[in-house]
Amino acid sequence: MLGDHARARAVCGEALDIFWELGDRWGVTNVHRDLMLVAQRQGDVASIVALGHECLILLRELGNRAYLADCYERLAWVANARREPEQAARLLGAAEAAREAAGLALVPARRPDRDQIVVTARRTLGEETLAAAWAQGRTMSLEQAVAYALETTSSA
Repeated sequence: MLGDHARARAVCGEALDIFWELGDRWGVTNVHRDLMLVAQRQGDVASIVALGHECLILLRELGNRAYLADCYERLAWVANARREPEQAARLLGAAEAAREAAGLALVPARRPDRDQIVVTARRTLGEETLAAAWAQGRTMSLEQAVAYALETTSSA
């Protein structure tokens, strides 16, 4: 968050090695989420996709909806960067539903990123199409949302 992305990547890399060695999948998912944020701040779409996919698979196994919401939002950022606003809206809808299922609200520090995606999607799609795509994302089951995120963000 302070802008020292090289140091953040290095520290996260060390932590990731330790968590994998310990077999701590929760720790791995935490580090992936941090690395995805660093990659987002650097505009590194390929890293977000690779980390996001690995994180989604682990979190699906662990059943952690709150952390899945973070992954969906980072991948929504990717969709937005690729100019795929309907996909971004669906992923944001899935993130919102996952957070609600976990009983959590959107962290205020993450709101600006989410709001920027919404603004872009609204401008491109219009309110009605945005709302429909968002609603589609909200109605996906955990399995459907993970599969959608993996499938739609696979191509570079």
